[in-house]
Amino acid sequence: MRQIIIVEIKRVLTLKIFLLIITIIALFSAISSYKAVGNYNIPYENGTAVSWQANLSHGKKCSKEKYINMNYLEFMKEYNERFKYIDKSNVDELISIDDSTRIIYTEKEKKSIMKEAKRLVKLPMGYSEGWKVINNGIGKFIILLLIIIFIILLFLLGSDPQIKMREIYRSTRFGKKKLDGARFLAAFIIAGLLYFLGVALYFIIKMFPFGLNGWNQPIQSNSTTFLSVYNITYLQQFIFNILIGLFAVIFVTSFTQFIMVLMDEIIPGAIVVVFFSILLVIFDQGQPYPINHYFANFMPIRMTEFNHFYVENDIYRVFGNSFTCFSWTIIVSLSSSIVFCVISKLLAGVRRKKGER
Repeated sequence: MRQIIIVEIKRVLTLKIFLLIITIIALFSAISSYKAVGNYNIPYENGTAVSWQANLSHGKKCSKEKYINMNYLEFMKEYNERFKYIDKSNVDELISIDDSTRIIYTEKEKKSIMKEAKRLVKLPMGYSEGWKVINNGIGKFIILLLIIIFIILLFLLGSDPQIKMREIYRSTRFGKKKLDGARFLAAFIIAGLLYFLGVALYFIIKMFPFGLNGWNQPIQSNSTTFLSVYNITYLQQFIFNILIGLFAVIFVTSFTQFIMVLMDEIIPGAIVVVFFSILLVIFDQGQPYPINHYFANFMPIRMTEFNHFYVENDIYRVFGNSFTCFSWTIIVSLSSSIVFCVISKLLAGVRRKKGER
């Protein structure tokens, strides 16, 4: 089995393909980093008044030991009414905004949100630009990784084995069964390898201009997560995002296996998955609450829009228990992946017995 897995991985992930994937990831990361640092240039009539290097350097030196106070809050309210301070006195207002207006919270759920909000004390404004940038942008990068992984899996699961592979599995009594099992395992190994390698490369390139300062700052110092009631740091947020992204990868891998067992060929399987992906994109554009709540939240595109996990306070009630959107998304996504894997194995077994493959 181990030998078959290695051969299958080498068959689809050749050195040229691997280097091409690394190049795509590096280019995407470099362009994303370039655009991010460009936002820190202060323009002037005939050019740039302050470069991003000088701006970030000044921020590192001058933002230490500063906290969000009433003067700063008044400044934010003056220029953007959506900024509000989070403390135990306005949690009722917090949980009634945006899509949360569609949710009638129980007293127990309100107390749970209040408990999280009470953990928020003074909000420091220290330098943490790198972590803000990477947490805001990593969702789009993971979508790119999912596309790359999907394409590789199509050729792994939908193409005929090479001559060398035929010799390996035909030389054993249960070669076809081993080949199917090896391909399923190889799919997860390839997906995991590309995911973690891609995330590591993206992290290094994206964070290089900014540095690692501010990893322990609360996420409320970022405008996109200012309304979050969760007392977590940027590093914790990054880890949570990577975890959710991993479950999205597992879902895509399992779903692709399921489709390829049904279709058996690359083109039909690709058409089905692409059509399904287009539907997800359409749903994501409209973003009606019921579709998000009951369906889209558990799909890869919505899963990688990480900020909604921290600010929307969506609740799922199952058998008398309340689950946050973060925890219930993981449960549903993982359960769906397991179901797809089990069905795929069963269908593959039926096809082997009927001699269809």
